[in-house]
Formats: sequence, structure tokens, C-alpha cells
Amino acid sequence: MFKSTALIIAASLALLCRTGATETPAAPIQVLISVPDQRLAVVCNGELVARFPVSTSRFGTGDNYGSYKTPLGQLKVCDKIGDNLTPGAVIRHRSPTGEVLAVNAPGRDPIVTRVIWLDGLEQQNKNARARGIYIHGTPEEYAIGTPVSWGCIRMRSKDVIKVFNQVPVGTVVCILPNKLPHMHRYEPPKVQPIPAPDNSKPPEPNAALASATKPAAATKPTFAPSKPAPAPEKIAASAQSSLPPVAEGPADHGSTAAWKAIKSSFLLANLPGSDSGKLNKKTTQ
Repeated sequence: MFKSTALIIAASLALLCRTGATETPAAPIQVLISVPDQRLAVVCNGELVARFPVSTSRFGTGDNYGSYKTPLGQLKVCDKIGDNLTPGAVIRHRSPTGEVLAVNAPGRDPIVTRVIWLDGLEQQNKNARARGIYIHGTPEEYAIGTPVSWGCIRMRSKDVIKVFNQVPVGTVVCILPNKLPHMHRYEPPKVQPIPAPDNSKPPEPNAALASATKPAAATKPTFAPSKPAPAPEKIAASAQSSLPPVAEGPADHGSTAAWKAIKSSFLLANLPGSDSGKLNKKTTQ
């Protein structure tokens, strides 16, 4: 018995994956509903995201018109109604009436809060859409967990809101005649924390600011090129030309001739003690 049950569940999951690939857009979220468990499981990539108690039909399983039974097999979400409605808001003919009921309101059993409309994907559940098979909220929350519905899958208002927000249109829903398979709990990918900035290091300078505040490069002073110094020969010639001419006389050699030449110059003639000076004194006396 256990082996046959496992084979049925495996076949159901295989059909779930194949149907989702061919009939509906590929989505990571699927829904499994177990009639024996009276549980609904939201599954992501084969791992359990959440599990909720439900209530299926009090008349058993099937898909005939007027049977009030819950269909089995692969279905899909074809529409979602009641987004942002207040929990307990009454929905009739897929439209809100404006009435809001409290939980376990006595004598009242309408559809409330949210509607997730199901469409059959197989021969055994082809009438589900026309029959109005929904996953919906109910005010009779005390009975959730036991088969008491009229064909739909009932949920508590707070739970149906969560499922409504998790499953998009096109999501595959598999209603199983067996218990839910064992699944690992889904762990969402961890977001790596952004490391805190290291305040021990000085901040990197802004390139534009650094170029604006950088001191100007020192420039070397420029000087006009000076005229080249005259050659020593030119200096001697210039000094010689500034002296008064020397009296011409016979050429002489040695110190005597040199001395005569010096005495005859204009400069030595005016020096005190010279013969010329004595003559000048005599003339002036």
C-alpha cells in the first residue's frame, strides 16, 4: 500500500511538472492539495514554502455537474479576484457586495476575502472552470481541516490572502487523493551583506579637486643673455689707446731707454719731483 501511494505521488508530481511546461508559463511556484490530509502546500522548485489547513467537499471527489464534489488532478489558476479587499469581505458572483463578515459569523456561509479560480487541464477535471471551483476564504473558520465544502477548497481569510499573493495566474494546482509527499523546507537565497566602509583609511581624493588644489609647479627664472666678455687682447688695446701718446725718440734698449720713455709721458711729467714739475714751478713763481 505504501509503495503504491508513493508511485501515485511521484506520478502526480511528474504530471505537475509536464503540465506546467506545456499548458502554462513556467513558474517556480506550484500548489499541492491533499484530500486525505486536508492540507494545501505551496511548493517552490520541489521544496516546501508554506502549508495551510483547508476544507474540500463533504461529498468526496469528482467533476460531474451538480455533484458538489472536488475534482482531482492537474488544474491551473485562471483568474484571481478580490485583490486588496478587506478580510471577510463578501464576494458573490465573483464581485464584492460591500458587506464584511466577522470570523465565524453565525448562520452565514458565503465566499469571502479572496477567490482563486481553477481551470482543469485533464479529462477528469475539464468541468472545473464552468462549475466554479475556487480556492476561497470562508467565515466558518472553525470547520477548516475537515471536508465540509460544496466542491471548492476553503481556507481561513488570513491564509487565503497569503496564497493569493504567492501564486500568479497560470500556477499549476495539483489536487491529490493521497497524502502530501515529504519535502524539505524551502530556503530562499541569502543576500550577501554589503561590507561596512573602512573608516580607518583616509578617503580617496577626488581627481578634479586634487587637480584644483595642487600647487603650481615652480618655474625657473629666465634671464636675458649677457653680452660676451671682450677678449684680453681687446682689453689691453683699449687701455693702451686711452693713454696719451709717448714722445718719439731714438730706439733704446734696457732700463735706461724704458725710464726715458716713462719720464717723457704725460702722466709722469706732472708728478711732483719731476723735472717738468720744477720747470712749471719756476714759471709760475
